[in-house]
Amino acid sequence: MKMFRCLLTFALFLTAMTACADKKAPISSEENQVIKTIMERRSVRKYAPHTVAKDTMEIILDCGINAPNAMNRQSWEIRVVDMNKHPEFAEALPAGIFRGAPTMVFVAAEKAQRFSPVDCGLLGENMILAAQSMGVNSVVLGGPAAMIAENPELKYLLDTLAFSAGYELIYCIGFGYGLENPDAKPRMKEKYRFID
Repeated sequence: MKMFRCLLTFALFLTAMTACADKKAPISSEENQVIKTIMERRSVRKYAPHTVAKDTMEIILDCGINAPNAMNRQSWEIRVVDMNKHPEFAEALPAGIFRGAPTMVFVAAEKAQRFSPVDCGLLGENMILAAQSMGVNSVVLGGPAAMIAENPELKYLLDTLAFSAGYELIYCIGFGYGLENPDAKPRMKEKYRFID
C-alpha cells in the first residue's frame, strides 16, 4: 500500500510538472544564448586575411566531433587547411570560390556508412554555431569540394588532404573574421507543419 501511494504521488507530480511545462511562454533569443547564436549566424563571403588561431579552431573542431552521429560511429574525417600556407587550393580553382576564407575545413564522409552524410551535416552545424558564439564567421561551400573530388586533374589536392581509404570529400567550411555583416534572408515557414 505504501509503495502504491509513493507511485501515485510521483505520477501526480509528473503530471503537474508536464502541465506546467506546457504552459510556459516561449523562450526568446534574449533569454537563451543558443537560440541567439542560431538566429544571428550568417554566411559571410568576405574575410580579413588572417587565419583563425589553432587553439580557437581546436575548440570549434571539438564542438564538431561532439555532434550526434549514428551509433557513435563518428563516420567523418576532417582536414584543416591554412589557405595562406596552401595557396595551391585557391590557385587550382576558379577565383573567389573559397570566398576569401583564410581557414578551410574539409569534411569527408565514410562511404560505407549510410548515414555518414547526415552525421557530417550535424558535425558542420556544431562547428559553425560554435564559431559564431566565439566571434568567428563561416561559410559552408559545396562547389569547391565537388570540383576537387570529381576532377582527376585535382587529385593532388585530395592527396594533400590525405583522407583515409573509403572516405569521400563532400563539403567544406570557410572560417575567418568577416568584413561584411549580411542581413538575414527570408525563411519559408510554410516548409514546416504540425501533423495533428
